[in-house]
Amino acid sequence: MGYDNSKIYKLVCEDGCYYYGSTITTLKERLWHHKESAKTMQSKVYSHIRMIGWDKVTIELVEELVCKDRKELRVCENVYIQSSKDDPKCLNTLRAYTSEEEKLEMEKTRQKKNAEHRNEVMRQYHFAHKDEITERHKQYYNENREKFRQLSKEYNETHKLEIKEKRKKFYEENKERLCREKREKRAQNPELYKQKAKEYREKNADRIRETKRKSYIAKKAAEDT
Repeated sequence: MGYDNSKIYKLVCEDGCYYYGSTITTLKERLWHHKESAKTMQSKVYSHIRMIGWDKVTIELVEELVCKDRKELRVCENVYIQSSKDDPKCLNTLRAYTSEEEKLEMEKTRQKKNAEHRNEVMRQYHFAHKDEITERHKQYYNENREKFRQLSKEYNETHKLEIKEKRKKFYEENKERLCREKREKRAQNPELYKQKAKEYREKNADRIRETKRKSYIAKKAAEDT
């Protein structure tokens, strides 16, 4: 008996619950197999039928089909299952068929949910152990201070232009706020900033003089032209 004798059937319970299935055998034979499976399997449909008794269940033919293989029959069966997936009376808990595209999408959804769960667990852990984690990070940094400094130096050298451009962009986008905050800090402690300015001039005297010299030469050249 091949798939040209395919059937979609329905187990119907007297309380209104039902279950969709498919077969290429007779309905009588398929019902017998269900009764045998119910002796050991713990699925929703069998748990429900064991509770109400097989005398309260009938098997009905839903549709006769001519299919080329098991996959095609499963696809047809799945149409009925999916159309009833939100009905609390439907006892089907699994899809009859899942395409590769659907499997991929389901896997993406599963991974996303797992990632969100892991992130939430980590967030709660970090909140509960905030001081301990901070202390560990501090200790690790102190133990590897030179290593971090070297890595930072190498990164800054490799990405010098990129960092400069980002800083310039950040300054342009936040110029007004940064200048206001700087003025407020100076106003709070003017003597401190005077001292810092003096120390900066002394430390960078040669560079400041060279910058002024170049600026003067450029200005003179512009005036002469």
